[in-house]
This record gives sequence, structure tokens and C-alpha cells, in this order.
Amino acid sequence: MQIRVNSGTGTPYNLAALNAAFASTATTQGVFASSLPKILVPQHFYNSAYNATFPSPPNGYLKINATNITFTPIGQTTPVTLPLQPKAIHDEMGEAFDKQYGRLGGKLGLQLPPSQPPRATTLLYDYIHSPTELIVPSFTWTPIGAASDGTQIWRITHNGVDTHPMHFHVFEVQLINRVAWDNSMRPPDLNEVGWKDTVKINPLQDTFVALRPISPTNHPYKLPNSVRPLAPALPLNANLGTVTNPAGNPVVIYNRRVNFGWEYVWHCHILAHEENDLMHAIAIGVRPDKPTNLVANMAGTGAARGAVLTWTDNAANETEYLIQRATNSAFTGTLTEFIIGPNRQWYKDTIGTTTQTYYYRIYARNVIGDRVTAGFPRRTVWSLVSNTVAVNVP
Repeated sequence: MQIRVNSGTGTPYNLAALNAAFASTATTQGVFASSLPKILVPQHFYNSAYNATFPSPPNGYLKINATNITFTPIGQTTPVTLPLQPKAIHDEMGEAFDKQYGRLGGKLGLQLPPSQPPRATTLLYDYIHSPTELIVPSFTWTPIGAASDGTQIWRITHNGVDTHPMHFHVFEVQLINRVAWDNSMRPPDLNEVGWKDTVKINPLQDTFVALRPISPTNHPYKLPNSVRPLAPALPLNANLGTVTNPAGNPVVIYNRRVNFGWEYVWHCHILAHEENDLMHAIAIGVRPDKPTNLVANMAGTGAARGAVLTWTDNAANETEYLIQRATNSAFTGTLTEFIIGPNRQWYKDTIGTTTQTYYYRIYARNVIGDRVTAGFPRRTVWSLVSNTVAVNVP
């Protein structure tokens, strides 16, 4: 392709018009505020975008010794405090090498707290090891910081030598700031403000990013979980090596089937790095659709008499059902719980000859993560509750 530039001065780019389009006023939202999800951590960079006055530096930035962050989300009036999730990168040094051939490489992992710079305590994992990044997406109407909110703040500690362009699949992140290990604050560059799917992670710095994946609604079809062996090319139960788990204890990881939920990854966008294991899975735990049409009928006689529960299974990603039985409709009296496997549409609760009134309800649950290897995280995502039914009603 050949590009020819005509002589003359040309038309200057109208930067003022672009800034005006992004700015919000008291009556009109700019293109940033109207077309993108709200920024999670308010900072002075976004004053014009939201027609607001947000904290100015050093407020709104995180320091080297931070373990949590407190901020007031846009549109909310009460401050929230969220813990920092410690992540780690290590490359071309020490323990970051190919165990088969001994080649230097890069790996992702966790930062074992507490860590005091310049002494790092990194837990590195291969791509075939158990997932450590487990996320439950939020709904747009869920307040940030609520119990059901999935907002996370990652602190990515880089004990290495290269700058890595880390790319996040399925969601974008807000870069809050970086802080070097000498505690010097590094605000985002102007071209790093806003939502980003790729962020530079510099060596000997901690990089702080905020993320809040939003759960899709009204999608035209249902997606099942990604349930697979950790190392699909190896036999089940193969020894995948001894690692230090997130609790700080040595464990052997075996090649087991693990529920990755909706499986995505984060990785270095330098091809040679991502192909050499600088990549790890992100397990997204999506809420199952709730069971409906719960019905209870009595069946049997004597000691074999029981309540036969039937329902409609609407979920494609449940790993189990939780059935609750109680002696009152508020489920506060003598609560008993039964856990059964997925894809079920009936259950019999044998109650014998009792005349006690029992109330029943049911949840679908989606448990993501390695449920077998000790010390690795797992998350349980509950559906909305079914209708309530009762037996032995006077």
C-alpha cells in the first residue's frame, strides 16, 4: 500500500470537539458516561466525563503497604472497602523456568502475604495447575460492595525483569495506579485512563487494577460449564507436580476434572511468552437459572412414606441441587438440607409416619474451582430460590 500526502497545511484536528463530546454536563451525558459501564474507583481523571469532582492525588491511589481500598462508587453515597487480591508475575529468574528442559520462562501466580519489598514470596503455577482466579460476575443493578457483587481489586506484583502487556479475556479493567518497590507512586499514563483489556505490568512494581465483569442477561441460548481435566493431553490422575497452595502448604496436584465455569484466560500478549506458560485460566461462575414448578406429593406407607419432590430443571450449568426442608415457611425452624447431583428433577424425602408439617424449597448451585486439591479456592454460586411447597398441612 502506498500513501501519498498532498502539499499544503491541511485541516487541524479538532481536539476541542473531541473533548467536548466526552464531557458530561448537568443535563447531558458525554459519550464515555453514556456508552460504557461506570468506572469503579473514582479518580480526578474522570471529572469531566461524569461532570463531578473526584479525589485528587494522592487520594484515590494505593500505596505499597495497602491491603484494601476504600472508595465511594459513582452513584452510591456510602463508601465501600474491598480487599486486594494478591496476584504475581515472575519471569526469567529463580523458579520461573521450564521444568522439563530448564529453559527460562515466565509464570503467573499469587503473592503470599505478607510480603515486604524487596523480599517477594511468590507462588507460581503452570497453566495446567488448578485455577486461582475465580470470579462471580455482577448484575448491572447490584450495588458495588454488596454481598452478591463480584467486583475485585487485583494487586499484581511483578518480581522479574520484563514489562508484560497483560491481556484480560471477557472483561476490561480499570488501571488504578502502580507503585514501585521504593514506594514511589506511578499514576496511569493518560492513554491508560478508561477501560482497558491490556495493561502494562512493569518489573519491580505493584500494579493495581479494578474489575467487575457483568453477567449477561437474555442471551439466546444457555452455555454449560467448561468441565475438563487440568491437563487434557495427560491421563486422568497423572501427577502434575508439587506446588505450594494458596494457603502456603505443599500439595501434589493430580490431573482431575475441574469445573472452570465459563472458562477464559489472562496472559501476556507477547506471543513467545503466552506460549511459554505466561498464562492462566480465569473461572467465571455464572448463576444457574432457578428451578421452577416445584411440587410435593406424598407416596408410600409406614416407614417408607415420604415426600416426592419434582421440579423443572432450567439450568445448563448447575453442579448440584440444594434442597431445604423446614418446619415453618420462613425456613428458620429445624432446617435440614440435602445435596443431590445435577440434572435431577425429583427427590424423595422419607419422613415416615410423622404428621409434622414440612416446607420445601430448592436452589441450583454452581461450584467452580478445584474441589479436591487442598488449599485452592472454590466459589459457590446460588440460583434464585424456587417456589415453596408443603406436606402434612393440617
